[in-house]
Amino acid sequence: MSTASDGGGYLSPASLQCRNHLCVLPFGGRSPHDLNRWTASDLAPYVRYAAAGKPAEPMFGGFIFSGISSRPGRFLYPMYTAFGMPSDLEDWLLWIGDVFAPHSNLKALCSQADRPFDVWVSIPYPHPLQVDFGTVDGKLLDFRHMPFPSTYSFRRFGSGSACRP
Repeated sequence: MSTASDGGGYLSPASLQCRNHLCVLPFGGRSPHDLNRWTASDLAPYVRYAAAGKPAEPMFGGFIFSGISSRPGRFLYPMYTAFGMPSDLEDWLLWIGDVFAPHSNLKALCSQADRPFDVWVSIPYPHPLQVDFGTVDGKLLDFRHMPFPSTYSFRRFGSGSACRP
């Protein structure tokens, strides 16, 4: 394996004494060309570094699907809302559908698992000035009058590695 110390340019996790560095996979963005669907072939080089065209060693110990947008001009990530419209219920439902789509994103990543690794999926939260999020449980949500997200309770849905070979 070629490393930076021998002039090869690749800094392996072991050579840097990194145990579990993370890959942030943006989901959507400002450009219509930004990915909403990561395929197994898109993800393969992030799962395992390839040397001479052959998988060599793990590239990352964990992955984060970070939701930015699920439709053009509408943003799940609040810091992007200045570039378009804040997300609404439809955007959240699209995000959930895309994360768990049959041959992409989470399932595509897990199909590449040749070892256990960690997976996180960001949970978007509405922009605090969103006035028309949509109707949930019969109530039209206006987040201008909701408590700040830090006051919400969050639930842990599992433990251990999400993807196993």
